Amino acid sequence: MTDLTFTPEETLTIRVSEGHPAQTTLRIGNPTAENVAFKVKTTTPERYLVKPNHGLIRDGCNAEIAIIIVHAKKKDILTKATINGPINCSDKFLVQSATIESAVMDDLESKTSHELADAITRLFGKKEKKELRAKKIPVELLFVDLPSDDMNLGDEKGRFFLQKSLEATAPVPIPGTPEAMFPEIVALRKKYDDLVAFTVNLTAERDSLSADLAVANSSLQGQSYNPRISAKSDNVELLYKPGSYPLLLVITLGLLFSLIGWCIPQLIK
Repeated sequence: MTDLTFTPEETLTIRVSEGHPAQTTLRIGNPTAENVAFKVKTTTPERYLVKPNHGLIRDGCNAEIAIIIVHAKKKDILTKATINGPINCSDKFLVQSATIESAVMDDLESKTSHELADAITRLFGKKEKKELRAKKIPVELLFVDLPSDDMNLGDEKGRFFLQKSLEATAPVPIPGTPEAMFPEIVALRKKYDDLVAFTVNLTAERDSLSADLAVANSSLQGQSYNPRISAKSDNVELLYKPGSYPLLLVITLGLLFSLIGWCIPQLIK
């Protein structure tokens, strides 16, 4: 089988500086007449972000892999380089690949990234060892603008360098990589926080209006119209409808009139 092409072919050089992302790009070309699936592995997975770390390459096409040193790990590397001097990086990347049939290729292209990763892992597990291709690429760290002024250029193997600022040639974050997506995530997070705060304020206003409405309803019910009560300023006047006197009053008046009627003849005598 014809091998895939890799750019760079021998070494992945990653520039490490305080003010720029530590990243590089690995390009994989497929000059064959067959479709290829690939996976990317590293000896130190906690140090790198690899996007994508698996994929498909049709015949005559190529793929680009973004390799980024995690920001926290980059700080550790810079600290060690500043204190201890030249660093001999032993990190390596391994690219595994295998040819696949057109029907399988069509099926894999319809899967999500997570499903594709699982499918490629299963596919490679079924392949014989001789059917898998492997490319090992070591990592070389290129240090730029370290704080120490007394460091010289590295050894003849070029594993450690101290150069002038590369602001003009600083690598631009690759679209879709975590480094490039971070500002968008921060902006979306701020919009989300603003929306939550706005929702909380609306809820508070709604609760306040509900409470005011309840008080108003209660007040209106307490002042509802009573045909026997008429309010004039601060005085209250009792108004009675004809024929609607209380029964106890009627009985009392009847007894009073009866008593008067009985007493009057007695007084006359």
